[in-house]
Amino acid sequence: MRVGVIGPDAPDLFADNIADCLPDVGAEPVRLGTLRPRPNSRRLAGVADAFFTGIVAADQAFQRRVADRAMELECDVVITVEGATLPATVERLAEAKIPTVLWFPDHVANIARQLMLIAPYKRVYFTDRMLVERLTALTEVPAAYLPEACNPRWHAPPPTEPAPDPVLVVAGNFYPSRVRLLDRLIADGVPLRLYGTPFARWIPNRPVMSAHTHRWIARHEKAAVFRAAAGVLNNLHPAENGANCRLFEATACGAAVLVEDRPAVQELFDPSTELFTFSDYEQLLHRCRLLLADPESSRLVKDAAARRAHADHTYQHRLSSILADVAP
Repeated sequence: MRVGVIGPDAPDLFADNIADCLPDVGAEPVRLGTLRPRPNSRRLAGVADAFFTGIVAADQAFQRRVADRAMELECDVVITVEGATLPATVERLAEAKIPTVLWFPDHVANIARQLMLIAPYKRVYFTDRMLVERLTALTEVPAAYLPEACNPRWHAPPPTEPAPDPVLVVAGNFYPSRVRLLDRLIADGVPLRLYGTPFARWIPNRPVMSAHTHRWIARHEKAAVFRAAAGVLNNLHPAENGANCRLFEATACGAAVLVEDRPAVQELFDPSTELFTFSDYEQLLHRCRLLLADPESSRLVKDAAARRAHADHTYQHRLSSILADVAP
């Protein structure tokens, strides 16, 4: 089976992990790339997205090229991770008898124009169980719940234990609610080290900005950073009802993961033995100080987290479910 994958395939991004793990479930990956041109500049990327969102004919033309490539390469199934996939693109693939699924990784606030709800997908996977329940109760959208995952090929404890690093690591996007939380931790003397996307230009200068390394970490380097840190802080977006990718990656790397105590998190991991959960700021600050004071005390939790992630939450598990759903 040849499976086309639509999405940015830079190292360790969602589409890259899907393509990398497909051979392990008996499928040949076909990397179809992105539906729209993606300039390296964040500002130009925003301009490009605004242009294609506003000029539908241009968007359709670029997306048609990706669909045609899937047909030329004789894909049996297509998995897209891009919520901006147009209904016309999915229709074009359906006319060619290529079943298409969307695995949407973002929280409900990012479903934007809700394009996936009017496209002829074989299945639409969301990481938010509540959203799936609401859609299936009232519409005929073929929605299903499917959390994100880890790639055991590089999201794993390093073979050589790294030297302890007495900081809290945060990796990902830095939106305002996260910035406000990190500012509080800085003010209370918690040492932070930030990786990932730069702060948006419209965010005023904040104390936490000095903790950003201006580096993107991926694959084995990410695993080493997460494992060495006293803790990996994974506070969730206010609109997040599920669990983000960082939860699975950090646990799989054997990190001491600090995450908000939400129902979806409790379904996926045991908060008493595999995570350090918190419900409010004072509880978070207390846990941060304990981990920083005695990093070795978290070893059992870190190892248990990695075992659980690799046993239950790999891309291989998720992709097996997807391919079983779309099989004739």
